[in-house]
Amino acid sequence: MCCGVDQDRTWRATGLAVGVALVLCAAGGCTAPPVEPDIRASDTPAKIPAIMHAAYTGDQDKVPELVAALDSEDPAVRLFAFEALVRMTGHRFDYVWYATREQRQPALAKWRAFRDGKSVPGHAPGGVKPLAEPEPADAQPDQVSLQAP
Repeated sequence: MCCGVDQDRTWRATGLAVGVALVLCAAGGCTAPPVEPDIRASDTPAKIPAIMHAAYTGDQDKVPELVAALDSEDPAVRLFAFEALVRMTGHRFDYVWYATREQRQPALAKWRAFRDGKSVPGHAPGGVKPLAEPEPADAQPDQVSLQAP
C-alpha cells in the first residue's frame, strides 16, 4: 500500500522473528556443548583450559605436552603453553611465541633438551623443577598491615 503501511507490517514481523530467535538463543538453543579440557586435543577451546590447569597445579606430567604445544600452529596455544612452562620452571630459553616456526626452532630445541633432562647451554641439566608449590585452594592471602612502623 501507499504511505508505508505494508512496510510497517513487514518491519514488525521481521522484528518479531528476530526477537523470538534471540530469546531462543538466550535460552540455550544456540550454545555449543561444553568442552572437556584436554591438553592433547586438536582444538583450542579444549586445549587452553587444560594448559591453564596444568600451570596452576604445577602438574609435571603435562610438561611433554606443554613443550609439544610450543610448536602449535595456533599462537594462542603457544602463548599459554609458554607461560605455563615459565611458571612451572622459571626458564624462557629465548622462546618467542609469536615468532615464525623457523625462528622458534632454536628455542624449541632447548625446551626439548630441558624436558628430556639433557644439557642446555647456559642452564643446569636436570629436567623440570617447579619454582614453588601451588597454594591450596582454601589459602588465605597474607595479612598486610597498613600501619606505619
